[in-house]
Amino acid sequence: IPKPQPMQEAPKQAIPTPTPAPAAAAVTEPARVVNQVPPVFPIRAVQMNKANEERIVRLRVLVGEQGLPLKISVIDGVAGAYGYDEAAIDAAGKSTFSPATRDGKPVKGPVEIAYKFQKRR
Repeated sequence: IPKPQPMQEAPKQAIPTPTPAPAAAAVTEPARVVNQVPPVFPIRAVQMNKANEERIVRLRVLVGEQGLPLKISVIDGVAGAYGYDEAAIDAAGKSTFSPATRDGKPVKGPVEIAYKFQKRR
């Protein structure tokens, strides 16, 4: 009776490891304000006797590839119908921006700006 022959193992092949997809390139330069237009003091605040305190409105502006504001949203505003938020949004819409860049090309990107309204007597 013939003796059983030991089994020969197939040569081991390297299991290919998946190459991770390249991560999205980071924005190398964020959007920035070039010229921040000052806001017009809201008349409603004066009429309603709400101009006796300093007020600050903080906005987030989404700047497009051409440097124009695409969307303006209030991060921290002034409660009430005194017109501070609207005056800040109007001024931000008239301001000029430099777009964010990725790999040297302009892309959309956010920038935060603040408007300070000095108290009026």
